[in-house]
Amino acid sequence: FDGSGDIYKIGAVCEAQGSSIGIVSQDTVVGGSWRVERRNMQYELIWAVNKPAPDPSFDHYEYGGCCVADTLFMYTGGGLTSLFQTGPLVEKRRLSDGSAVWSLQSGTAPGLGGNQVFDLAVDANGLYCATVYRSDFGAENRQLEKRLLSTGAVSWGLVLNYTPVGIDIDETGIYFCGFNAQVQKRNFT
Repeated sequence: FDGSGDIYKIGAVCEAQGSSIGIVSQDTVVGGSWRVERRNMQYELIWAVNKPAPDPSFDHYEYGGCCVADTLFMYTGGGLTSLFQTGPLVEKRRLSDGSAVWSLQSGTAPGLGGNQVFDLAVDANGLYCATVYRSDFGAENRQLEKRLLSTGAVSWGLVLNYTPVGIDIDETGIYFCGFNAQVQKRNFT
């Protein structure tokens, strides 16, 4: 709830360096906005960014539901469905004021929903994404991705036989799990 009467229907929370909370949410109706907030530990608003759908007559954000932060930036993930393309959406924003550094949507089939970033993890070497892409024919490409922090470009992708929905990292590798309760650990390379 942003105090203006708008209720954002789906969201996710992440901790940003223990001193603030990041929130990503969206309104799932056609023309709905993607909203990113940073709040202090008393839940007082530090900044908020509303990103309207590109074409409010048709477009809407889906699954605006994951965020992670490092010391300077917040990374958000979800999906956008539009008349012309749909696909996972990943953004990098400044933690200080919420301004966008980059915003990337990997386009796939027009009008098909379900393309999204389920979860994110970040370290000094990259942004790790649990992602699903749907083709024009409805087939899913489920993968774990590593993206470059500087540009958001995909550095590598590992195709999986299940949908990855959770991801975490430590100094020894990448941990991820899927809908069917599979849990795996992989090396960073």
